[in-house]
Amino acid sequence: MHRLEVLDSDAEAEFDALTQAASLVCQAPISLISLVDAHRQWFKSRQGLETPETPRDLAFCAHAILDGDVFEVPDTTRDLRFHDNPLVTQAPDIRFYAGVPLTLGDGSRVGTLCVIDRVPRQLTAQQREILRHLGLAAAHALEGRRARRLERQLAEASAAAQAEVRRFRDEFVAAAAHELRTPMTSLMGFADLLLTRDYTPEEQRQNLERIQRQTAHLLALTQDMLDLASLDARGGLELARVPLDVVPWLREVLQDYAPPEGRAAPRLQLLADPAPLQADPVRLRQVVLNLLSNAYKYSPDGGPVQVSLGRTADSVVLTVRDQGLGMTPEQLARVTERFYRADRSSEIPGTGLGMSIVQDLVRLHGGQLDIASTPGAGTTVTVRLPAPAAAAGPG
Repeated sequence: MHRLEVLDSDAEAEFDALTQAASLVCQAPISLISLVDAHRQWFKSRQGLETPETPRDLAFCAHAILDGDVFEVPDTTRDLRFHDNPLVTQAPDIRFYAGVPLTLGDGSRVGTLCVIDRVPRQLTAQQREILRHLGLAAAHALEGRRARRLERQLAEASAAAQAEVRRFRDEFVAAAAHELRTPMTSLMGFADLLLTRDYTPEEQRQNLERIQRQTAHLLALTQDMLDLASLDARGGLELARVPLDVVPWLREVLQDYAPPEGRAAPRLQLLADPAPLQADPVRLRQVVLNLLSNAYKYSPDGGPVQVSLGRTADSVVLTVRDQGLGMTPEQLARVTERFYRADRSSEIPGTGLGMSIVQDLVRLHGGQLDIASTPGAGTTVTVRLPAPAAAAGPG
């Protein structure tokens, strides 16, 4: 009943036309479309009756919905179920009642279309047949009303989603233009200097190194934007999932990883037992490399970076921990926002897109990303990926 969202709604011509037809065909002064919930019967449409509802325990319709066909009471004063009903002994002085249940497509009965008279009588066979058809029409009208409401809601949701896509596109383009402008301006500046001034070989080398760093930053930013475009494209990025034992795979990823100059390789704590997943190894590698890059960048004064792999009953748990700058609660709340950079962003290179990409890729794998951080003490990032059930291991 409540999924129809019709109770206590305004009068509608579609339903009023059905009760008017029922009164006319059955020659009854009162006709109702009655909807029954746990405590009352409420009239979606009514002819010849002022009250909008009655208690369920007095309702004739509460009996009628239990019947699969027309429920008819020729003389209420002679029926033991109703002879002392206040609706019979007082206004509206019901003497005759006939109602047909309103049966929805799923078989549920939510109310009745009924006709009422103040004198004992019976319907003709033709009147009963027409009442059945009017009841079917009322049930269809209820479902049609719900379908139209759902269509409106879907249209509104679609319009809102399209507006959100347009908003994000505009913000993305504006942010991308801003982020691209900085390295491009630097590149142009260093190139102009090399073209317009005479430098010693050492000075030339230094300027070329600056150009090299800005070009690398520009390439990283471009790649991150391409990844985001893939993630946001209609249908999203498709993962190339394969069976993957994360233990040897992670060891290989870390062996191939080159930490920043002068920094120690990450400490690795692995499981002794296999940790099988269905995962995209390329995209999962992207997650690990982004987390390692952040761990090193945001611990500029040194300190170990630790990578561990654990197992729960239903997940493989990858943790990357550093002892670097850490984040305030305000920074932590925004760390996965696109283009978000912390307060020292001018000192630390980056695009502001890495953690957003990490979060999207983890979610695509059906996993969960958790980040804990304390200013001055470092950050711990935990990735939980669903895995076949197994006995819990260390971690």
